[in-house]
Amino acid sequence: MPFKSVFRGARFESLPYAELEVRTIAENFEKATVVIGREASERKFKEGAQNYRFIHLATHNITDDKQPMYSKIILAQTDDKNEDGFLQTYEVYNLRLNAELVVLSGCNTGLGRLSRGEGLIGVTRAFLYAGAPSLVVSLWPVNDESTAELMKYFYRNLKADMAKNQ
Repeated sequence: MPFKSVFRGARFESLPYAELEVRTIAENFEKATVVIGREASERKFKEGAQNYRFIHLATHNITDDKQPMYSKIILAQTDDKNEDGFLQTYEVYNLRLNAELVVLSGCNTGLGRLSRGEGLIGVTRAFLYAGAPSLVVSLWPVNDESTAELMKYFYRNLKADMAKNQ
């Protein structure tokens, strides 16, 4: 059954440094796969995410405080009738990842709803549940250019065997 989304066709602010960010990061790895633009579809992500050691998503995020299972990571808006281009929290729970690190490089990616007895419910928790033992997220709006620069150094240090938390 096809999905309908109130966001389908919505325009999101351009992230001119996101492509530079992922291409620069890829230079640190021999076998990196860079997927950008219309190729960065929800279907492609769901079908291939389990194959990667590191997953880096440089994109927009929408946090839904009232219904955190509908918080979403914005992927390519395609003509796919079965996918809406939004990787929602509840969909991430269904993934089985083998990644040792997931980086959600975007604004407010670490936010969610604090639920008594449950903790924080949101995209971060879903990626942990899906199998990612480590995540890098933000708790505030971030500048596109500055984030690209920060990520360049983060991955350079990671390649040099510096711990992820340093």
